[in-house]
Amino acid sequence: MAPRGRPCAPRSWTRSPPPISPCCRLESAPRSLAALPLGDSGELEVGEPVVAIGNPFGVGRTVTSGIVSALGRSLEAPNGATIAGAIQTDAAINPGNSGGPLLDLNGRVVGINAQIATGGGNGSVGVGFAIPIDTAKALIRGTA
Repeated sequence: MAPRGRPCAPRSWTRSPPPISPCCRLESAPRSLAALPLGDSGELEVGEPVVAIGNPFGVGRTVTSGIVSALGRSLEAPNGATIAGAIQTDAAINPGNSGGPLLDLNGRVVGINAQIATGGGNGSVGVGFAIPIDTAKALIRGTA
């Protein structure tokens, strides 16, 4: 969504190699749409505060906070690919948050919210995972 809640649809869709699933690119964005600065996930430390942004369960734009609980986790993506080096956080990540940013307290994107442990239920049990932004940067550059 662009500022003031106006939709901002992508012009083209691309498929990224696993573990990051479909990605989109805005070829022409409104001038009022500002990109978030990208951080350095390699500088994250366990215990560092983070913020997850998303649209959980379709209820609207939501912000949750937590800490980096662990680094370097390996987990299996829904498509069977292994996500290596994932960031574990206790910031609430629920269905609908996937693809949203995980931010440090300086507002820099340090991860892409990816999935949660559900404990057999449908929502977060306090164990969420994000793809490190350094991994995403490498995929964008084609060096991953």
